[in-house]
Amino acid sequence: MDYMRISVADNGLILSYDDPQIKAQNRKSDSSWQDPERQRVYATPEALLADLTELLPQLRKKSDDGDDFDEALTEAFTKGTD
Repeated sequence: MDYMRISVADNGLILSYDDPQIKAQNRKSDSSWQDPERQRVYATPEALLADLTELLPQLRKKSDDGDDFDEALTEAFTKGTD
């Protein structure tokens, strides 16, 4: 998981994150692409905190991710056309 974002909603709090399993499926050439972002709505901060204790350990550090796909994609789009 690369990121988590918490925002305020009219009825509570929203947790947004990218699902690593969906990202892995998207990398397979024979599968159809799905948006890996998932959102959950929580009525109370306590409910959000309960899920965060489960999800936070899944965040990966950028320095040791070892994911060449994202690096190559970023490089491809940031280089000028020659």
